[in-house]
Amino acid sequence: MKLLAVCERVGDEAIAARVHPTLIPIDHPLASVRGAFNAVFVESEASGELMFYGAGAGGIETASAVLGDVVMAAKRHLGGGSGMNESSHADLTIMPIDDIVTRYQISMEVRDQSGVLAVIASMFADLDISVETLEQSPVDTDADTVMLTIITHETSERSLKKLMEKLNSKDEVVEIKGQIRVEGV
Repeated sequence: MKLLAVCERVGDEAIAARVHPTLIPIDHPLASVRGAFNAVFVESEASGELMFYGAGAGGIETASAVLGDVVMAAKRHLGGGSGMNESSHADLTIMPIDDIVTRYQISMEVRDQSGVLAVIASMFADLDISVETLEQSPVDTDADTVMLTIITHETSERSLKKLMEKLNSKDEVVEIKGQIRVEGV
């Protein structure tokens, strides 16, 4: 699990941008970034995959750098300079988060009885959310519940929110334990 800032071009007119905890495959280059190190992973048609890796700054160092940038921009502006110009190369719309499409892992505790998987599968189907993998494991030996961990195929944030509402309203679902985005596969 990594905290990622993701920015990707979607079609010719939009950018999908978001920051969130994310599951990534263990063999993805970002999976090896540990401790106080940061990395930028870039994937493009022209250059393929590139990763820039190095020591990250602490809170004081980051605050100092940001303040330095603000002071420099203000001095340039007050001195009649050009200041910080907006880019004319990136005049793209930022997509609403509800429209962004990605994969998700959903973990939930459900009743261990016949028909529960059918109820859950029908909720996924009603929202046109496809299941990539499903794993069932016991919560403990004395419980009448099991843990379901489902990874979806790509779906929108909007569809996922609707699914979570539906799952929370069902008696078969004891508790939603978590949901997290999945990237990099």
